[in-house]
Amino acid sequence: RVSGEEKRQEYFEVISRESDRLGHLIGNVLNFSRIDAGKKNYELKKVDLAPLLNQTLDAYFLQIKELDFSCERDIPASLPAVLADEEAVAQAFINLLQNAVRYSPEKGELIIRAWSDGKSLLVSVADSGIGIAEDEQKRIWDDYYRTADARALGTRGSGLGLSLVSHIMKAHGGKARLVSVPEEGSEFTLAFPLEAGTKLEHENDR
Repeated sequence: RVSGEEKRQEYFEVISRESDRLGHLIGNVLNFSRIDAGKKNYELKKVDLAPLLNQTLDAYFLQIKELDFSCERDIPASLPAVLADEEAVAQAFINLLQNAVRYSPEKGELIIRAWSDGKSLLVSVADSGIGIAEDEQKRIWDDYYRTADARALGTRGSGLGLSLVSHIMKAHGGKARLVSVPEEGSEFTLAFPLEAGTKLEHENDR
């Protein structure tokens, strides 16, 4: 019933985007259920996360572009290998990207980085959004918790995204970190432990 290829493509992109959003939300709920029941298993293997991070960001870039966000990317072509479940890491990374967009003003700014400090492999997502009050920063990792500012915005969310990020990082022997200033933005960082003696490959084609 849609007249015109341009309109058809527009509807297709909306349906595709909303399907992806719903699929990710369902995935969060199902994975949380498995974790809560003690039945979630992670398949950890030694991998270079750079291709996964770049591919995941590429797939999410359409939504970022449509919302007129600017996105600065600093992810090398290769990174030191870590023990990781790639599917779980992608889920944690997407959760951070979605939050960064969801709780930022129109035409917001994102900075996505990945690097090594010699002890950990670090992946960060920084935004120019509403930020998180200091007294709420510890509670954001709790199951189903949403900040007062997030609720006031009326944005959709289950309150499980950051809880899952925390669970995933603990399963990897790592940690999720936060630096945030209300009304100035937040930076979430995933820290994966490196094996002793691991060195950073200084290769970056982006």
